[in-house]
Amino acid sequence: TNVTVDSGATLSDAAGGLPSSASVTVNGTLGLGANQTIDQLAGSGAVSIGAHTLTVNQGNFSGDVNGSGVTTQPAVSYCK
Repeated sequence: TNVTVDSGATLSDAAGGLPSSASVTVNGTLGLGANQTIDQLAGSGAVSIGAHTLTVNQGNFSGDVNGSGVTTQPAVSYCK
């Protein structure tokens, strides 16, 4: 599953509905409302994890990840 959040757009994933096989490109804002595992994270937007856990298997993300939660990324390159 490919999911793209375009610049200026916001996707609120309140229930953790993204599949674990999702390839997510964030150039806008992705807001999590539950713990979430995805396959790939790319883009240069913002990911707001709140107090949740975001697990990403791979990717190249140069945006901002914010919140008090935990981000686990075994093979993700952050280019800040």
